[in-house]
Amino acid sequence: MNNTPNEKFKIHLKISEKRYPIWCLRSEKEEEIYRNAAANINGKLLMYSSKYPRKDLYDYLAMSAIHISAQHERIKKIHDKSGVFKKLEELTSKIDGFLKEND
Repeated sequence: MNNTPNEKFKIHLKISEKRYPIWCLRSEKEEEIYRNAAANINGKLLMYSSKYPRKDLYDYLAMSAIHISAQHERIKKIHDKSGVFKKLEELTSKIDGFLKEND
């Protein structure tokens, strides 16, 4: 079998005690991303089930989803460069104005 970069293949991820089939692109190394994501979810489930032993799986999944989504939002905020570019445009405009006045 010839493996092409755009070829899809199926993996099975285990979340809690249930298996989920996921299709991945070979070229993007998605398998590793999905497997790491599943490990992260399982880690959060274990953390919350230890911390709150009287809740059900649905509660642990919800708490894990909130936790992981909050992490994602923090990372997006850190990597958001739009404010930096706006500030650079403002500074460039001020410098251009200053140079025109003092030319």
